[in-house]
Amino acid sequence: MILGYIILFISLFLLDLYLFRPVKFLFENSKFKKLIFLGFWTIDFAFVLFCIIYSIIIKNSGKPDYVQYRNFFTIFGAFILIAFPKLLFTIFSVINDLLILTNLIFRNNYSKPAVISKRVGVRKKRFNLILKTGLYASLIFLGFLIYGIIIGRYDFTVEKVSITSPKVPKSFDGFKIVQISDLHLGSFTDKDDVLKGIKIINNQKPDIIVITGDLVNNEAIEAEIMIPVLKQMNSKYGKFAILGNHDMGDYRRWYTIKDKIENLDRIRNVYKRIGFKLLENESQFIKIKSDSICISGVLSWGLPPFKKYGDINKTLKNVNILTPKILLSHDPSHWEAEVLPKSNVLLTLSGHTHAMQFAINFAGIKWCPVSIKYPHWSGLYEENNRYLYVNRGFGYLGFPGRIGTAPEITVITLKNK
Repeated sequence: MILGYIILFISLFLLDLYLFRPVKFLFENSKFKKLIFLGFWTIDFAFVLFCIIYSIIIKNSGKPDYVQYRNFFTIFGAFILIAFPKLLFTIFSVINDLLILTNLIFRNNYSKPAVISKRVGVRKKRFNLILKTGLYASLIFLGFLIYGIIIGRYDFTVEKVSITSPKVPKSFDGFKIVQISDLHLGSFTDKDDVLKGIKIINNQKPDIIVITGDLVNNEAIEAEIMIPVLKQMNSKYGKFAILGNHDMGDYRRWYTIKDKIENLDRIRNVYKRIGFKLLENESQFIKIKSDSICISGVLSWGLPPFKKYGDINKTLKNVNILTPKILLSHDPSHWEAEVLPKSNVLLTLSGHTHAMQFAINFAGIKWCPVSIKYPHWSGLYEENNRYLYVNRGFGYLGFPGRIGTAPEITVITLKNK
């Protein structure tokens, strides 16, 4: 661990060596330049010192593993606050240097060294718009990061969509599904933050509520302590859930296989105690008057490196081909890989991506780094009158914040065409 922090400090120090020149240029005439330069060189040292001391405190706190795991999010968040604005400023600095170099090559390629040196000196004294733009952009980005940590991660947003299809039975016209996903309950330090989201869920007056995986980070106890809060979710026709990759317990070292199995059984018991039907490669039917729809759920299924526990053939084995089907599948890549070619499922509900907890959604531009791996990363997708909805997630993991991708409560209304 200490070695890791040393490597981290060296990396940040090397980055600062490069950035100090443009920072010095920007503030060389400021009356606060000594204070700015001192802060510039000490912030990384203070960060690494904080990491070491905080890690020692966490490891020796005697607190449960899931709490220690959550506390490391603080370190990761501090790293993001320090490193990412610097990296953004680095981009502008590199562009500036490349433009200067290009200028030198094409305008001064046959000039004497003394002449080149003189021109460079004059150029350094000129107002540098690129560097100032980079500085302001980095400060604004830092502001977004701080907002995402303090407010953004708890700013639950209701997204409303409609699925209109002749396959929707008339009795289900206007049927309201509330979807939440990726609760990662171990990341929450205050039950009231979870309760805030649940009150919003109940205000939607759902016909059914579905959870599409990742109730916990790793351990069942994260959900067990939240049972009094989770029990408050109400719906008219039932509550359904599936297991995500984190629920399966694959990201924690267990003393024995038995411990891992017992943890999974405890998660199953949590769902039972809060009134949810956990679907593990199985289906349930909801009937209204003479019409019915099928709610199906597969175990966690993902492309490598994620494991494939889900079995869509087993899940739909005893379901009539004519029955409208809604499938809960944690990983959206399952839709294109198996759901579309192997079934006639009308609507698939997924989560998993978190929209990376960082996205751009402004002026018609919608982009997220996670889209490189997951083309279907947030929102509604359609192919041949079959639909996929990807929920951005209720909780958070790793970085303790959300930027441009608020925690989501999805309200899906079925409509008969």
